[in-house]
Order: sequence, then C-alpha cells, then structure tokens
Amino acid sequence: MQLTLGNLLDERELGLTLVTSDASARERPVRGAHAIEVAAPTRWIPEDWVMLTNGLRVRGRGDDQRRLIAELDDGGQTALGWAVGLVLQRVPQAIVDEAERRAFPVFLVPIETAFHQIISFLHDARTSEDMVVMRRIMSMEEYLMDALQQRRPERAIVSRLASLLDVDALLATGGGEVLEASGRVPAEEDVRAAIGAADDGDRDGAQLGGRAAAVLPLPGDEAGDQLLIVSGRRAAAGDPLARPVIRRAAQLLGLVAQGRAHRDENARARGADVLRRALRGIAPAQAAGLDAEVSALGLDFGEPVHVVAWSVPAGVASETAALALVRELLSANGLRHLLTAHGEQPVTLVQGDPALLAEALLGAGESATPGAGRPLPSAGVGRRIDSLRDARRSLHDARLALAQARATSAPDGTVVRFDQLDPVGQLLAAASGEEDGQGLRRLAGLLDPIRDQPHLLATLSSWIDCGQNSNETAARLHLHRNSLRYRLARIEELLGVVLETPRGLANVQLALLADELDAGGGDAAGER
Repeated sequence: MQLTLGNLLDERELGLTLVTSDASARERPVRGAHAIEVAAPTRWIPEDWVMLTNGLRVRGRGDDQRRLIAELDDGGQTALGWAVGLVLQRVPQAIVDEAERRAFPVFLVPIETAFHQIISFLHDARTSEDMVVMRRIMSMEEYLMDALQQRRPERAIVSRLASLLDVDALLATGGGEVLEASGRVPAEEDVRAAIGAADDGDRDGAQLGGRAAAVLPLPGDEAGDQLLIVSGRRAAAGDPLARPVIRRAAQLLGLVAQGRAHRDENARARGADVLRRALRGIAPAQAAGLDAEVSALGLDFGEPVHVVAWSVPAGVASETAALALVRELLSANGLRHLLTAHGEQPVTLVQGDPALLAEALLGAGESATPGAGRPLPSAGVGRRIDSLRDARRSLHDARLALAQARATSAPDGTVVRFDQLDPVGQLLAAASGEEDGQGLRRLAGLLDPIRDQPHLLATLSSWIDCGQNSNETAARLHLHRNSLRYRLARIEELLGVVLETPRGLANVQLALLADELDAGGGDAAGER
C-alpha cells in the first residue's frame, strides 16, 4: 500500500492541518520528510518527499516565499510543512496564495509537534509498508509456485499471475505465437510489435492492446524462444508489488521449460538407444521389454509404425545436423518418433500413416523461402511393424525404397514406400533376404574388378546418377569428355559389359544398388 499525504494528515498525534483547499492533495504519495532551511532545497529533497520548515530563511520576503512554492512544485516534492509558533505565528499569505494557484499542498505544523516526530512517523510507516509488501509478494510467489504441481504448469502460472495482479498475461514464442494466455488471445502481429519494442531496448515502453506491457525473456532460455508478456496498469516498471511477482513468474516458467527440455533430451537419448539396439537385431525374448520401453516413450504399435531411412541432403555437413533436420521436420508436424544415426544415416521409427510423412515433406518444401535453398531429405519407408523384433527387416525395406528414390533421380523431399518398389527393388529385396546373407554381395560382385580403382567406381556411379549424360557427368567429375570416354571404355573392358545395351546397363545399375545396400548395412545393418 502506498503511503499518502492523507495518511500523514490523519495521524492525530501530530496535529497537522492542511491550509490549502485542493482535496485531491490527500492522494499524493509520501516517501519521506526532511527539515531544511537552505536555498534551493530541492537539491537535497527527493521527489515525493515533504519539506519541513519554520520559515526562518524566507521570513518577511514574499517573493522568496513564492519562489519556494514554485521550486517545490516543479521539483516533484509532495508538500510543504510549515511550523508555526516559533519564528512565525501563522503561514505567510504569499505561501498560501502561490500554493493555491499551483494546487500545491501546504500544511501547518503546530509548535507542540517536533519535526523529528513527523520524520519518524513516515520512516516507521514506510518500514511497516515494506514489510506488508514483502509478505504480500511472498504469498503471491507461494501461490505461483504451487502451480508447478498442476498438470499444465505453464497455463496455471499464466492464469494465476493474471488473477493476482489483475493483468493480462501470456506466454509466447519469440516469433509472436501465443502458447498460453490468461484471456483473449491477441493478434499475432500485436504480440510481435510488443516483442519488437522490447528487442529495441524499450522493455518498459512496450504496448499490447493499447496498454503498457512488460516483456520478459524466460531465465535460462538464451535463444529467447519463449517470453512472458504482461499487459495492464500494474505491468508498469514502477509498481513495487507487481514487478517482483512478474519476475518470479518468468523464473518459474523458465524452470518449467528447462525441466521439460531436460526430460525431452533424456527421452530422445533413451529412444535412440532402444532403436539402435533393435536395428542391430534382437532375440525374441528381448522384444517384449523393448516394446514396453517404446510404449513408455509414447509410440503405440496399435497404430501404423514404420522404420524410415533418410537421405542426407547436399549442404548438410554433419551427422548431428542431419539428425537435427529430421527431428525438426517430424516434430513440427506432430509425428511421434524415435531417432538414431545408423551407419551415418538418420533412421527413425515413426508412428503414423506414411502419407503424413509425404505431406510433411511437401509442406516443408512449400514453406521454404524461395531461393533459400533449404535442404530437404528424402525418405524410404519400410513395411509396417507391430514389434521391434521386425525393426531390422523394416530397415532393409526402407533402405531399398530410399535406394530406388536415388536411382530414379527423384527430387529431394521424395518419400518412397517399400510397397512402391519397382521390379529391380523387389529383386534386391529378395536377394537381401536370402538365408545365407550373401544375396546382395553376389549381385554386387559384378563390380569386383574395379573395386581397387575407386576413381572408376566413382565414375560409373556418377554416370548412372546423371542419367547416362556424358556432358553432365564430365562436369560433375571435372573431367574432359575424352577422359570420361576413356574411363567408361576401361570400365566396360574390366566388367565385361557393354554399357550402351539395355542388359548391360540394367546389370550395372542392379550391381550398384546392391553394393550401396550392402555397404550401408544390407542384412547386417551396418555391422560388417
């Protein structure tokens, strides 16, 4: 509660009397009092304080008396207390006239009241006021902290803060998206404008809905991904009760966000470990335990669940970046998943119809800024599984589907399902499933004569990838066309095939696909 001049005047033991007529003077805030008899007293008296004087310095000087009132009024002081009975028997008329003209309060201090009594009263009242404010702040903070026990703590904190301070409160992203709101959700552009004003350094001058707004980043959120925005009369920086409570709400929201991020990171690590173990192959007796872990992580085998193998698009420089790209894509579209790196390739266990995956990639491509060149991975989707005991087989399927996407020069962001495989893909699938585990290697054996000459193997692979276009292949490999012709002729000689014939071309393509699958893991899933 803010102490006012009315509270001071109402203290009967002091016997103070207001001699000016402006009734609104009683609402003026009072933070302290100081007795002084010097020129230019506002140098020593802060704003919202009372000056106490017996008039000795300005006795008999009407102009100086009027200047004193003007100086106090302009300086932001609350009032002038004039002691009578010692130097003067009444308040000078020049003081009263100038004070009335300016609506500046002047009160009479009787001779029985010493200045130190007024000063002590205000000091004790302020101390008591501070204790009251502190207790109220602690009570409010305890109420906010109790919100951490709620099922949705962010919503509870925002709602309780709004009800405590009679303000509007919301939790928003740095881009202006409202995550939680205590009342009507404001327009996103208005939220962005408030955030923009705060970003420009005017955190206390932001506006939302025509009202003052306080914008606070959540502690610990260095990226500024989430902000607490409070708007209303009590959002102003000078409110001694509201500001500590608002700051504590931001701290609690930051703790919730950090705790959730920590739990999410732990869940991702657990999921990656479970998937990694399943892709290496598990005994039937282990499947039930791992399936239970998958269920605890939020995936339901009662819904469609597939292993998905992902390409690493050009421009993605590291395994970590590739994993982050896939995680962002799936999370942004609400697709539950486990993610791991397997043979330097992102592999996921995804719940949901594969059509949703295709829609997610299509949407990501359409939302990309033109010319920004945002990389998009392609995906191969294995057969549906109802237990992790089948994850290894589904990974095979997924890699075959992804290999077909590459072999057909499908654009980035393509999704190929195992059941969409062409005859070559079906043949490779059959070969990879042979009992002795050597099917893919036998198909890839055609390439054995050039395995010790990697430049020839790279030339053949590039020529196939470029659709047998010699000009494009030469440019990709930085070769003269004659050098390319020589390499292709040498390849034909060593492999014993004619690349220009349909049969020779088909055999080479089949061998390259088999070799890619076998090198990427084949049935051994990368454990050779």
